[in-house]
Parts: sequence; C-alpha cells; structure tokens
Amino acid sequence: MSDLSPDGFAALNARSQENLIEYLNLDLDLASAFLETARIEAGSYAKHGKSAVEKARNALASIRKFQRHVEDPGELVKINDRANQLEAAINGFGRDRIMARFRAGPFLPPTPERVKRCRRSSISGIRTRRSLSWWRS
Repeated sequence: MSDLSPDGFAALNARSQENLIEYLNLDLDLASAFLETARIEAGSYAKHGKSAVEKARNALASIRKFQRHVEDPGELVKINDRANQLEAAINGFGRDRIMARFRAGPFLPPTPERVKRCRRSSISGIRTRRSLSWWRS
C-alpha cells in the first residue's frame, strides 16, 4: 500500500501536478497540430479542415477546463499564455478564411426584392438552386 503520511500525500500531489502539466502541454501540442492540419487541408478538403479546427477548439476547451487545477503559478502562466495564443490562432483562422471569401467577390446582402424572389420548393421545404438565385444576383 502507499504511504498515508503527510509526506506521502505531498509526493502524490506533486506527481499528479507533474502529470497534469504534462497532459496540458501535450494537449496544447495536439491542438496546434490540428490547426496546422486545418491550414493544410483548407485549400483542398474544406470539410476536413473544418473538422480539424473543431478538434482544436475541443482541445482548447479541455485545456481551459483543467488549467485551473495547476498549483504552480509559473507553470500556470506558461500554459495560459500558450492557450491564449492557440485561441487567437483558432479565431484568426476562421476570420481569415471568411474575409478571404468576401474579398473574392462583392457581398450582396438580402434585400426585400431578393427575398420575395426566393421561393420554397414544394418538395418538403428544400430550397432549390433556382430559388436561391437571388443570392447570386
């Protein structure tokens, strides 16, 4: 059995803190790898790129959840800084992609005339290409 003395608990706590810090750093590395994958896949496989960004967001949520349990202030600052950089990269990734799409051509917001032209298809409420032509005009 393990030592139940105060020194035994301190050693156990120190070891669990080391494991927690190692886990958070590995999760940060994994989330960064997901973002790199998203950058690579964004050009050719947009669906895979979106999936990788979502996985990076999930990893960031896990990091934010467990970082509050880190007791060493120095390690907490390092992990928090890396998590903030990761969050900025995730947010910037999506924003850059969206802005690039809008720069590619003019964005025409829906007007009442365009909305009137948009008709729902009679087949279970699915919009057809023809009914969405107002968006392209």
